[in-house]
Amino acid sequence: MTHRNCCVAAWKLPTCRQVKRRSIFGCELWHLIGSNVDTFCTAWRSGLKRVWNLPNATHSDLLHMISNDLAIFDELCRRSLMFIDKCFFHSSDLVQFVVRYGDLFGRYKSVIGSNFHFCAALFKFSQSGFSGLCQC
Repeated sequence: MTHRNCCVAAWKLPTCRQVKRRSIFGCELWHLIGSNVDTFCTAWRSGLKRVWNLPNATHSDLLHMISNDLAIFDELCRRSLMFIDKCFFHSSDLVQFVVRYGDLFGRYKSVIGSNFHFCAALFKFSQSGFSGLCQC
């Protein structure tokens, strides 16, 4: 990457973060296991390469380091876990019941349970240690 491309990438960084926030609006309810999320993440990385004028051969693992941000899939997981955390400790008993049911009984039949258990396996944490993770 040339110096010129680095400067252009740095200038476009705040704009990319704003676009990222808008483009993943509602991602907390996306099913993280599946080809649709993979397709979205691939398109996102390709778009970053194009916006920053990076060669197509640039490895995708470098993009989040260049942008000084989380990888797009990790951001989706983070948002999903933060949403689940808020629902686990929500003031409404109904919301708590639905989330706990999805976690304990629905598991992979429920989007909430599926995302929670997928992220727990991916990031290697237990359900008992979950509440302390999302206190950001």
